[in-house]
Amino acid sequence: MMPDNATQILSELVRRVAKVRKRLVSLVFLKSLAIILFSVSLYIALFAWLDHRNHFGTSTRCVALLVLVVIIAGLLLAFLRKMFISFGLEHAASRIESARHYRQQLLAAVEYYQQRANYPYSEPLARRMVCQFWAEAQDDDFSDTVAAWKLWLCAAVIMTGLVVTGLFARHNYAYLARYMARLGRPTASLDPLPATLLTSLSGDILAEANETIAMEAAIEGKLPQTGKLIIETQAKAQHPTTAETSEPHIEPTYERLKVLTLQPIEGTTDDDSMFKG
Repeated sequence: MMPDNATQILSELVRRVAKVRKRLVSLVFLKSLAIILFSVSLYIALFAWLDHRNHFGTSTRCVALLVLVVIIAGLLLAFLRKMFISFGLEHAASRIESARHYRQQLLAAVEYYQQRANYPYSEPLARRMVCQFWAEAQDDDFSDTVAAWKLWLCAAVIMTGLVVTGLFARHNYAYLARYMARLGRPTASLDPLPATLLTSLSGDILAEANETIAMEAAIEGKLPQTGKLIIETQAKAQHPTTAETSEPHIEPTYERLKVLTLQPIEGTTDDDSMFKG
């Protein structure tokens, strides 16, 4: 049996090492979370941009989904491996040894603590080594080997990323929802969004000759700087019209900044009318 003083010394050393291990586990968790969130967000954003420009087919979207699954699986496996390693006291002791240069004495003390029931070497020698090391390092609690600012920095990066991603998703919900659906369901019949989609808000307009009118349209997608409006006359139908059942019409609501008012530009002809927003 170990003397009480050696037992207490060993317990105190392990308590200090465990404190460093707690910080290491937190740091590994925050770093891995930041990497996973950044990688997945970047991949989805890149896919949405490329799909919007190239209109990927079913096979390409299936490959893209498979690549995303492989990326997530690889990141999760790396995360679990790092967490498993960081839970060991030996890892924390090695981190302290590399920062303090204790000549492997702390690592040997930790190994003795974990194997003290069946220690394969000389126990008196191990007890003497623990007491000698305590005389050298009793005033060091090892906590500064893992700086607390690193934890706060990782947490701040994660929070900033979540806020930026949330704001971007809020203002581009329709865009992201469509392309995430095309990525998540590659065999579904989901058409990509056009660059700009206009929905008329003015409805039918009756105007006198030479009267200036203003038309409004709600914009989804890319906001254009100018718009081109082609006016065509529609011949009267030669066939009798048939009655159609009318359904209740619900007026959609649009954001104020997503409404474009078109007005004629001076100097254009009637056949090719140009309007500015």
